[in-house]
Amino acid sequence: MQSSLEMRLDMLEDQLEQAQAERRRAEATQVKYDRMAEELETNRQEDCRTIKMLEELLESLETKAESYKSQAEEAREVADRNLNLFRRKQQELEEMEIKAREAEEELAKIKVQR
Repeated sequence: MQSSLEMRLDMLEDQLEQAQAERRRAEATQVKYDRMAEELETNRQEDCRTIKMLEELLESLETKAESYKSQAEEAREVADRNLNLFRRKQQELEEMEIKAREAEEELAKIKVQR
């Protein structure tokens, strides 16, 4: 009976040691996964900050692009007005040159007649 109890005790001690070893492995695994979870959370927070910064940068660039587009449109309109004004003045100059030439010819005819 004694040996049966000793065997049973040895068996229970072995099971206890196995359970304790399993518990240590599980705790080590838990610590490992806790560290991984903390690292992932830190990465997530950093990613959120980076995304927010990039969104702000994108918004700023979109605002600048709209501003530049507006300025380009205004510059195009000014250039069109200036080109039209130049063409009108060029035409007026040509008309005035024709009138001046005609007036000079008329003056020359009048001088010849006198």
